[in-house]
Amino acid sequence: MDNARLLNEIRQRQAELRVTFDNMGDGVAMFDGDQRLAAWNLNFQRILQLPDAFLAERPRVGDFVRYLATHGEYGAVDVETEVRRLSERVGTQWSAERTRPDGQVIEVRSNPVPGGGFVLIYGDMTERKRAEAELRAARDTAERALRELQTAQASLLHAQKMAALGQLTAGIAHEIENPLNFVNNFAELSGELLLELKETTTPVVSALGENERAAVDEVVEMLRGNLDKIAEHGKRADGIVRSMLEHSRGVSGERRVVDLNALIDEALNLAYHGARAQDASFNITLEREFDPGLSPTELAPQEMTRVFLNLFGNGFYATAKRQRDGAGPDFRPTLKIATHDLGDVIEVQVRDNGSGIAPEIRDKLFQPFVTTKPTGEGTGLGLSIAYDIVVQQHGGTIEVDSQVDEFTEFTIRLPRSQ
Repeated sequence: MDNARLLNEIRQRQAELRVTFDNMGDGVAMFDGDQRLAAWNLNFQRILQLPDAFLAERPRVGDFVRYLATHGEYGAVDVETEVRRLSERVGTQWSAERTRPDGQVIEVRSNPVPGGGFVLIYGDMTERKRAEAELRAARDTAERALRELQTAQASLLHAQKMAALGQLTAGIAHEIENPLNFVNNFAELSGELLLELKETTTPVVSALGENERAAVDEVVEMLRGNLDKIAEHGKRADGIVRSMLEHSRGVSGERRVVDLNALIDEALNLAYHGARAQDASFNITLEREFDPGLSPTELAPQEMTRVFLNLFGNGFYATAKRQRDGAGPDFRPTLKIATHDLGDVIEVQVRDNGSGIAPEIRDKLFQPFVTTKPTGEGTGLGLSIAYDIVVQQHGGTIEVDSQVDEFTEFTIRLPRSQ
């Protein structure tokens, strides 16, 4: 009677274990010391889609791996090579993750059993991997949105600063313009009056002694020189005021589809001949590397021409300065312009082998009134206007890379979709 009750309890425990075994989320298979399949649960059979007849044979490990390999479980592999590779790992603890041919992601773990044999555990990782991928995608989207928001905030802040600076600049420029006109006009008028005075007093001066005449001529020439200097610096100040007013007006311009290569080439020829008109001895090698596959682009041509004229003019100045400062007889002033079609973005590179830009200036180069030229030779507004045109008006970027006495390279990237 006791034996019968004990047998019933054992059978009940076995049934309970079987139910628990079959309801495990992972697929589990146990191989005995002879490497033959001893037990398995329903999920093991379901995950690997193993037929009842095959499992009833209680296959050995080699036959089990061979069956999976011949049914494409491991993809396009040499069956016997795969059998040897996996059979060699029998009895060791290992884990691996792989994607099945149907796209299901599984994790396989092998754990040895004391006394011989081992357990294989197959975990379905598909949903977890999909959730992780969705989480990564959501995180990437959020980070991208944050970057775009930060860029928009920076652009808005810059636009607000530039608008305020434009109003201030316009006010200052208008206030300076009127007294400056008086200075220029009276300097010119004073020069004419000085000539009339010299002609009128010629008979009187001629009657003076030699020393007195020399002293009078010296004073007249000194006055003439002072008036010339006043006129020269007055015109320079007038140019600065005009640049300030131009900067305060910001950027505007009608967009149209243009051939960017042709626009750059036209601006380059215009800048070169303008430099030659100012200095007949000026000479520079111009290298063009235009992308022949560059399709027509929609932009504001007049505004972009201003940008390129400024960059070309700066390049001419830098190369001429390096040559003047003793670059050596082998130095050849060179300006290279290259265009590249990058799909959604068009890239323009302007590189010169001039005097370069010091690091302390490079970081604030696009701020108004920052210039690398000596006092009186530049207003410091050209690159600021170029920045506004490229970044604010066209939604692009402009960057600079430079080494002193080596090169300066400006890189402009314009998006095709505005």
